[in-house]
Amino acid sequence: MSTRALALCAAMAGMYALAVNAADQPIGAAGHWEGTIHVAPPNGPAQDVPLVVDLDRTASGGWKGSIDLGPRVKGLELGDITVSGAAVHFAIRNMPGNPTFDAKLSPDGKTLSGDATQAGQTTTFTLNRAGLAKVAAPPKSTVISKELLGKWQGVLQPPGGQQFHLIVELTSASDGTGSGTLTSTDQGNSKIGLSQITQKGQNVTFIIQMINGSFDGQLNADGTELKGTWTQGPASLPLTFTKETAHATTP
Repeated sequence: MSTRALALCAAMAGMYALAVNAADQPIGAAGHWEGTIHVAPPNGPAQDVPLVVDLDRTASGGWKGSIDLGPRVKGLELGDITVSGAAVHFAIRNMPGNPTFDAKLSPDGKTLSGDATQAGQTTTFTLNRAGLAKVAAPPKSTVISKELLGKWQGVLQPPGGQQFHLIVELTSASDGTGSGTLTSTDQGNSKIGLSQITQKGQNVTFIIQMINGSFDGQLNADGTELKGTWTQGPASLPLTFTKETAHATTP
């Protein structure tokens, strides 16, 4: 074979390798995305907060996703995910203010940027592709007993600080697994979905991912009191919930 023919074969092989490498690089919305979101709190300085988003296709061809906000809030479930060409939309499930994200995928598939809206306020975010999707599995609750169903009230008392009156409402799905909400009546009365409820005998645990909070307590024999510990970030405080009972009315 001539030298010229060898050179041509080498060039063609190089072009083929480039084509394969390009094909290996995803350009769609599915992937692991890392970046920041611009936050301007009413009582503090504006800052760029770390933001991580994972988007992937489901076995049925739909979409699934999870999001990390800042250094402590991890694995929140995403919903309402739509991808149309370069336009990508998703929302955080069960969060007050109904946060939604609308972004555009860059032509090279390396960046995803756009606007985030929550409670009527809009800010910007930028994400860079950082590998394959690693969607966090939604936490699973256990079956809960009928004694837990209903409304529970408690008062959180930080040392030397304001009291926070809390209401937890617990229900069960058709399969008996627990679900519920947490409301802080001193902080706007917004209901926050409980991420996970587990019960093992008299031990009961609630996890609220979006505020990095949890409660671990014991149900008393009468099923009227949950006494335990509230943990949020590095801080832990004693907390007791009392079950709200219906009062009989005189006709």
